Amino acid sequence: MNKGIILIDADDTSITVTWSEIGKPSSSHPTKYTLQYRPATSANDNGIDSGGQLTYQSLSSELTTNTARKRNLTGAGHGFFFRVSATTKSQNRVDKSAMDYMGHAHRRPFTVLTMMEQSQRMPPPVAKIDSSVASPQPNSYVAHISWQASAEPLLVGYKLQMRESNGTSSWSTVANCLSGTEVRKKNLTSSSGYMFRVRPVLQGETGGSEENLVASVNEGGNVIPYSSASDVVGARSSSKSSSSSSSASEGLLRLFKRLPDNKLLAKGGMKSVSLTEAFNKVDLVFFYASAHWCGPCRRFTPQLIK
Repeated sequence: MNKGIILIDADDTSITVTWSEIGKPSSSHPTKYTLQYRPATSANDNGIDSGGQLTYQSLSSELTTNTARKRNLTGAGHGFFFRVSATTKSQNRVDKSAMDYMGHAHRRPFTVLTMMEQSQRMPPPVAKIDSSVASPQPNSYVAHISWQASAEPLLVGYKLQMRESNGTSSWSTVANCLSGTEVRKKNLTSSSGYMFRVRPVLQGETGGSEENLVASVNEGGNVIPYSSASDVVGARSSSKSSSSSSSASEGLLRLFKRLPDNKLLAKGGMKSVSLTEAFNKVDLVFFYASAHWCGPCRRFTPQLIK
């Protein structure tokens, strides 16, 4: 069932979204997506733009994965709307009719965190496959999730959430108040894998609701926001190629997250390529660093580029 665009994560300057596949992609002919966004105009803005009067900015018309992160988001107190469609026009023509995006949008604007909220977040948890424990359900696996202890003085416990790493699954709660800093999750079956996030539960929390997590990583009130998501754990290759299974590793994207415009230079150095395209189907990256004052570097780097 298509749930439109889903919020994966947000910090004080960026938003990460995902969406369900469009069409029937294959390894030889992957679906390319056109992703656009705009600031919400008011508290009553519900994202509907059937008349085409509101201006969306194009992030890309060449996306081959169904997950994307928009950085440098500032100055929109009411949040941001995103919409996506299959790319059917040239890269320079992204002014499609709003109807082309129906079914792959959302009706509540996604919000970034304040700097204060961002500073309160816990580091993302660490999730790993635990092969030492047998999972009760056949053809399933167990994940071990751990996180750093919070130093909050009014700490009561930790709330843990998870989501299947695909374009249709939202976040769901694993436990409302865990006393420790690690847990095992059994009976995991998805070949797409799972990601986890955590937040501290404090004494005297008020005003929060999980309904707010549709559009934010914060439940609201005086509740501390959730951490960023863990790396995906349990993802397995599938014989049926899809944009989900070919998505770039979240770990790789996080490693290069400070690059300008979320892009790398392509081979030859004459053009750039997005991180998601550069790391599509890539599990291992060899990182080479050189310096302009290093003689051997100056001799070797041109050979490496070739």
